[in-house]
Amino acid sequence: MHTRAFRLASIALETVERKRQSLDSALRVCYAKAGVRTLEEKRLARTFALAALRRFPEADLLLKREGLSTIPLRRKCAFRVAFALLKDRLLPREELEIAKGGLLTGRLWRLLSPRNLEAVDSIKDSLPYHEKLAVEYSTPPWLVEHLIRMLGKEETVRLLKALWKHTVWLRVNTLKASERKVVEMLKREGLRLRKDHDIPYLYEVVNPPANLSTLSPLREGLALMEDKGSAIVVHALQPQPQALVYDAAAAPGIKTSHIFQLFASEIISADVSRKRLSEMVRLKTKLGYEAHIANADSTRPPLRRAFDCALVDAPCTNSGALGSDPGLRLALWRRPNVRRYSEVQLSMLLSAAKVVRRGGHIVYSTCSLLAEEGEEIVTKAVDTGAFELEEIAWGLPGYPGYSVSSKVRRLYPHVHRTIGFFLARMRVIA
Repeated sequence: MHTRAFRLASIALETVERKRQSLDSALRVCYAKAGVRTLEEKRLARTFALAALRRFPEADLLLKREGLSTIPLRRKCAFRVAFALLKDRLLPREELEIAKGGLLTGRLWRLLSPRNLEAVDSIKDSLPYHEKLAVEYSTPPWLVEHLIRMLGKEETVRLLKALWKHTVWLRVNTLKASERKVVEMLKREGLRLRKDHDIPYLYEVVNPPANLSTLSPLREGLALMEDKGSAIVVHALQPQPQALVYDAAAAPGIKTSHIFQLFASEIISADVSRKRLSEMVRLKTKLGYEAHIANADSTRPPLRRAFDCALVDAPCTNSGALGSDPGLRLALWRRPNVRRYSEVQLSMLLSAAKVVRRGGHIVYSTCSLLAEEGEEIVTKAVDTGAFELEEIAWGLPGYPGYSVSSKVRRLYPHVHRTIGFFLARMRVIA
C-alpha cells in the first residue's frame, strides 16, 4: 500500500504543478486511473502529498545545490515526496527504499542521506529573509515579499502560520430543511459544530473528518461547505426585496445559492465556462434554488441596464486560498500572469456598471492577497467617475497607501479565520 500511495502522491504533485489543478482534483484523477477504492489508501496518498507540499521548497533547495533542478518533473515530485516522508519520519528508510530504481534514481536516493536532510536547514538559513520565510512556510516567495511590503514582517509571519490552519465552515441550506433539523443530522454524523455569530446559518466544524463531503446531509444538499469569507461577500451585497441581481462569473453557484437563500431575489447568473455552468446546473438542482443561468462573457455581458445590484466575484490568482487548497503553494510558486487577471477583473467591474441602474450597487471581490487584484482595481474603477464607495460592516481596511484603503475591506486567515478575501461595495453613479 505504501508503494502505491507514494506513486499516487508523486503523480498528483506533478499534475498540480503541470496543470495548476487543486490537490483534491489531482488526487481524484489519480485514484480513478489507478482504480483506488479503499478510504485507507486514499487517506495515505493524501497524507504523503500534503507532507510533500509542506516540504517541497526544502527538497528543491537540495536539488538546486546538486545542479539537479531541471530533472524530469515526475522524478522531481517523487524526490519531494520521499524527502518529506524521511524528514517528517512518516516512513522508515528501509520501507521507502522500495521506491529506489523506479521514480527515484540511485543518485536521487543517495541524495536523501540523513546528512543531506539535516544540511537543508543551514541552506535555508543562508537565504534572504523573504525567501527563508517562503521555504519555511511553503509559500511562494513573490507572495511573501508582497505581504511583507503591505503588512510588515511580524504580521506576515502570523498570516503565513494561519494559512496552515484551515477553518472549515458549513452553511445550512434552509431552502430544503429547517436549520435545527439539519444541525441535528450533522451532529448525529459525529460533527461538533460552533454556530457563527456574524452570519446566519453558518457553522464552524470543530472536528472536520476527511470524508466530510460524503456525509449524507452534504450529499443531499441540506448543508454545503462555504468559507465564511465567501458568505460575507454575499452579505455585503444586501439586495432590497424583489431586487433583480446579476451574478457575474457565477459558476459553480455557491454564492448564487446563498443570495437566493437569504434574499429570494431574481438572479441572472452568468459564466463564460460551459463546463463550470454544467456543474452549476447540477448544484442548482441539488440545493433547490432558483436562478436564470446564462453562458456569457461578463467582460462583455449581452444584457440591458436593468439590474438593481451585481456581484462581481472575479477570477483571480486564488492567492488567498492557500489554506483551503495546499496545492496552490506549488501551482503558484512561479508568479502567475497577474496582469492578465487584473485586466479581466477591471473589465468585468466596468462592464457590470453598464448593466446596473444608477443608484444600484456592485460588490467586487477576489480571493486574493494581492493589491493588484484588489485596491488597484477599485482605485482605477473609482477614478472613472462611475462609482462611489460605500461602507462594509465586515473586515479590516485595505492595504495602506491607496486612496480607497479606508472604504474597501480585507479578510485575513489569522484575524477572521477565513480564506484571504478582498471586497468592496460601490454605488453606480454614472
